Amino acid sequence: MTDFGIHFGALAEPIVEQCLKQGYSISENDSKRLQGIADAITMLKVHGIIPDSVIHKAHQKLLKMITEAESFAEKDP
Repeated sequence: MTDFGIHFGALAEPIVEQCLKQGYSISENDSKRLQGIADAITMLKVHGIIPDSVIHKAHQKLLKMITEAESFAEKDP
């Protein structure tokens, strides 16, 4: 896998769209589940419930969950 990254936050594109733009696919079930987690983290951040250091760790773990999802794969050229 080359440099793969996801932008998180209220104004970020959905995870599935970011994956597709970078040449990867992910199932609808996985993308919905992971997007829900990303949205929950964003809500906690926006409302000041958890500090930025925790947000950063949560985003790192979420990125790992995305790339390790069973359905995450490089699209055929």
